[in-house]
Amino acid sequence: MNCNGIEMLIVQAARQIKDHEVVFAGVGLPIIAMAVAKKFYAPHITIVCESGIVDTMPDRLALSIADPSLVKNCTSLFSVNEIFSFFLQGGRIDVGVLSGAQVDRYGNLNSTVIGPYDQPKLRMPGSGGACEIASNAKETLIIIPQGLRRFPDKVDFVTSPGHVQDPDVKKNIRGNGPRAVVTDLGLYRFGKEDKEMYLAGIYAGVTVDKVKENTGWDLKVADRVEELAPPSEDEISFIRNLDPEGIFLGKKG
Repeated sequence: MNCNGIEMLIVQAARQIKDHEVVFAGVGLPIIAMAVAKKFYAPHITIVCESGIVDTMPDRLALSIADPSLVKNCTSLFSVNEIFSFFLQGGRIDVGVLSGAQVDRYGNLNSTVIGPYDQPKLRMPGSGGACEIASNAKETLIIIPQGLRRFPDKVDFVTSPGHVQDPDVKKNIRGNGPRAVVTDLGLYRFGKEDKEMYLAGIYAGVTVDKVKENTGWDLKVADRVEELAPPSEDEISFIRNLDPEGIFLGKKG
C-alpha cells in the first residue's frame, strides 16, 4: 500500500515509544501516532491528554483536546489542574509528544511567532501546555514535517525548551530533553555529549543530500544511517480510518 511522508512520520513516531510508558499527547499528529503505538507496538502505554482524559484509545479523529472520541474509551477523567499538577509536575509523564512550527539543532520548539516577537510576520497559538510538557516530562518526542523554514539554525522564539545549553536555564528544567525528532524525511537523535541533533535514519527513496537540503544548518550524520522500515498495510489502514478526510494526513498515497 502506498503511503505519504506524514503517514511514515506517524508510524516512525509510534515506534519510538516503549511499552508501559505514560505518554502526554496533544490533538493532531501526536494523538494519531500514539494511537498507532498502542495498537501495534506498545499496548500497555497510558495516553494522557491535556484536558484531563487518561488512558484513551480514540476510534476516530479527535478535533480538540476534549473531543468525545477521546472520552469514549478512556478509563479516567481528571481536571486540567490535576493533570498538570499531579501527573506532569509530579514527574509521572515518561514522554511528552510535541510539535511546532520550527525546531532547531538542540530540539527547541517554536509555536509562538515567526519573525521578531514584537513585530512578527506570523503570530501562532503559542504554548498552551507545551512549555510545561517540555520542561517537566522525563523526555519528549518531537514530530514535525521537515523543510528549511521548519528547520532553521535558530528558532525565532523558544516556546518549548529542548536540550538547553545555558546552565542557568537548565537548572530550572526537570526533564531530560528530546528523545528523538521524527519528520517526513527521517529520524533524528541527539549526541550524548553535545546534545546536537544528528540524522539517524531515512525512509526508502530519501537521500542524505535531500535531508541536508531541507535543514537550515550543517546537519551531523550518523556513521551508519539506517533505512527505516515502511509502515505495514494494517498500520496505514488504521491511520486512514482515524482520519478518512485527510485533515491531518493530507493527500493519500
